[in-house]
Amino acid sequence: MTLPRRGRRLTVLPFCYYTLDMTVTLEMPKEIEAQFAAAARARGMPLSDYVRDFIVERYQEDSEDLLIAQQRLADPQPGITSRQLRKNLGLDG
Repeated sequence: MTLPRRGRRLTVLPFCYYTLDMTVTLEMPKEIEAQFAAAARARGMPLSDYVRDFIVERYQEDSEDLLIAQQRLADPQPGITSRQLRKNLGLDG
């Protein structure tokens, strides 16, 4: 999905309890920014903190998924047929 280049800039300020501090400026559509702002308000936190936490959580999830995929590629297991899978799941009765 390509987001339009127009919109306001949102600066995500560094936060101290991670080992790497950096400042990131994002360009996003006003509608997306409004959704982030509403979610931040609902949680009682500043917008920059909410966006930072959102980004970090998604990065961590993606990193974990990538690690699992790399581990599985390094140690491939023999495949099974769809018939065997259905049997294993108890779907063939």
